[in-house]
Amino acid sequence: MILKPYLLKLDYKGTPQNHLDNLYKIYRNNENKFTDIFNEGIRKEMYYEWILLSTCHRFEVYLLAENLKFKDYLLNEFNKLTNLNLDKFFKILKEREVLEHITKVATGVESKIIGEKDIFIQMKESYEIKNCYCKKNSILRFIFDKAKMIALKYRNSTNIESGFTSYGDIALKILKNKYSNLENKKILIFGAGNLGKYFIKNLSSFNPFVTSRNIYFYKKDYEKYNINPIEFYQIEKNPKMLSNFDIIITCLAGDFFSSVFKKCIKYLKKDVIVLDLGVPPNIANLIIDKKIRKYTLSQFSPLIQKDNILKEKIKEKIKEKIKEEIKKTIIEGIEERKEKNFMGLSDVNDKKIKAYVLRSSLKYNGKISKESILGKLFNEGIDKKDITKFAAKIDEEIEWLKNLSIEEQKSLFEEL
Repeated sequence: MILKPYLLKLDYKGTPQNHLDNLYKIYRNNENKFTDIFNEGIRKEMYYEWILLSTCHRFEVYLLAENLKFKDYLLNEFNKLTNLNLDKFFKILKEREVLEHITKVATGVESKIIGEKDIFIQMKESYEIKNCYCKKNSILRFIFDKAKMIALKYRNSTNIESGFTSYGDIALKILKNKYSNLENKKILIFGAGNLGKYFIKNLSSFNPFVTSRNIYFYKKDYEKYNINPIEFYQIEKNPKMLSNFDIIITCLAGDFFSSVFKKCIKYLKKDVIVLDLGVPPNIANLIIDKKIRKYTLSQFSPLIQKDNILKEKIKEKIKEKIKEEIKKTIIEGIEERKEKNFMGLSDVNDKKIKAYVLRSSLKYNGKISKESILGKLFNEGIDKKDITKFAAKIDEEIEWLKNLSIEEQKSLFEEL
């Protein structure tokens, strides 16, 4: 069985942004249901590993599979869960295309903001912390690790991270253009996720106030930076407190804050600046008063385009370099794994089985657990249909070991 990397993807280049916004909102509210869908595909043996990369501009499912039989299953499940009918927007990449794509994503040349830093963090989190099912010696982890290494190389050796590298950079520029001095301005930040932390860090010298659904979950952040936490229920009980702020920044996904903000609108200062960076926006559309200055991500496009033009040559140069890197490093690694059955199974050979049997014997003073050895091999990715073959080999090794003393076993194990 030869397994190959596939990618089922949506992104801002081929999908209307309102669809991506709605999908992101649905995903954030139903993460466990999406995980169940992906894991059910594992149980049905449609694929053997998965990693999901979900952001406001992309929804990408990386899969290790034998063929495309997963396509109809995933699209049908997505439609049932989201009611968005996104089939026509999904694209499929495979093998080398997948490797090139994830490397470009990690480097920031596929982002709406060229050189974006957040995507590198999001990609790292997707396969190191959550949103994945990968086996030991995972080929998908191998791909992501290589992409990360190449991305760091070109992020550090080029000017791809010059200018804007996040929506936070643009929002901060807008604030500094409006106010030459933020010293006397009272700032309130809603949300302490990745984007919220950006503002917490960059506005810490101005003693901002911060609130979120779980404010004390971020205790280390407001102790590290000079910020003032507000429990969310305080705003719900006393919406008039928002009249104290000159700048309000929301970094919340979905419409979590909308119902509360409706009660606060009438208390806002007439010259307040509201930066609604939610995906989709969650409060800007509630503000009718034209005197109140409000900004959403969609208004950042002119600044993004201007900045991207300056980095276009760097982007194209990096894309060419990535092609060379893929050929030189990633493909070599993939081919090596193909020869070893493509799932990290190369190590499951006679020598390794002998080592497992020896270790079991030494650990349990001559009492060998065949089931334990099979369990370890299964965790490394052996196919169920191969268990009988490996079980027979383990039996052979156990019989052979009966003729060796414990000291001889120790010596042999050290050699292996």
